[in-house]
Amino acid sequence: MFIVCLLSFLLLPSIVHAWGPLTHVYLGNQIIDFGAAALPPAIYGVIKKFKNDFLYGNLSADIILGRKFQGFEKNSHSWDIAWKLLEFSKTDRQKAFAYGYLTHLCADSVVHNLKGGAMPFKHSIMEVKSDSMVNRKYRKMLKDLDAFMQKKNDVVLEDHLESLIFSFKTNKKIFKGFLLLSRLPNYRPVSGFIKKRFPYGIPVVDIYDFQQESLRRMFELLKNGRDSDVLKEHPLGSISKRFS
Repeated sequence: MFIVCLLSFLLLPSIVHAWGPLTHVYLGNQIIDFGAAALPPAIYGVIKKFKNDFLYGNLSADIILGRKFQGFEKNSHSWDIAWKLLEFSKTDRQKAFAYGYLTHLCADSVVHNLKGGAMPFKHSIMEVKSDSMVNRKYRKMLKDLDAFMQKKNDVVLEDHLESLIFSFKTNKKIFKGFLLLSRLPNYRPVSGFIKKRFPYGIPVVDIYDFQQESLRRMFELLKNGRDSDVLKEHPLGSISKRFS
C-alpha cells in the first residue's frame, strides 16, 4: 500500500500539476471561515449555505486528466470555462459550485506559475508536503462530500468540459480514486519518505507562504470579480504559453 500511495502522489500530481485535494479543501474552508467580513454578503451567503458544493468546486477543476494536451479555449483550467460555469448557473447551489471552481483556479495560478528548477518532481513534492501540513479534520470533510451533490454538479461539468484522453466518466473514476488515496492514513509514511529524501527541497515556510498567496487571490476574485488582478495569471502557468 505504501508503494501504491507513493507512486500515486508523485505521478498523478505531476500529471494534474496542482495543489493536492486536501490543500484545496483547506483553502476553501478558510474562505468560508473568514469570508464573512471580507466578501460581498450575497456571494458569502451563497457559499456559506451551500458549503459542500463550494468545496466540491474547489476540487473538481482537477477532474480532467492530461490538461496539458488540451486546447486553450476548452481547457478545464481556463478562466473562460470557469466564468461560463457561473454564467450558466441557474440556482444558488450551482453558483456556489462555480465560485469554488473559480477559486480553485486562483489557488492553482500560484503553484502553476512557479519555476520547477532542477529538483525532480518539485511540484509533486510540494503538493504532498502541503497536504501533510493540513489538519486531519479536512480529510473527514473530503470524505463527507456526498455522492448525490457531486452527481448534480458533474452533470453541469460534463456539459462544459472536454477531454481528449478519457471520457468524462472515466476521468471521474480516476479522480475518485485519487481523492480516496488522499484520505488514507498511509499518507504520512509517504510524506516522511519524501522528507528524508528531499530534506532541503522546499521549506515549510515557503509552502505556507504559497498557501497564503493562494488565499489572497481567492478572496480577491470573490470580492472584485472580473476586475481581479489574478485574472492576469493563467491557471495553467507555463503550460498556457504553448497555446498563445
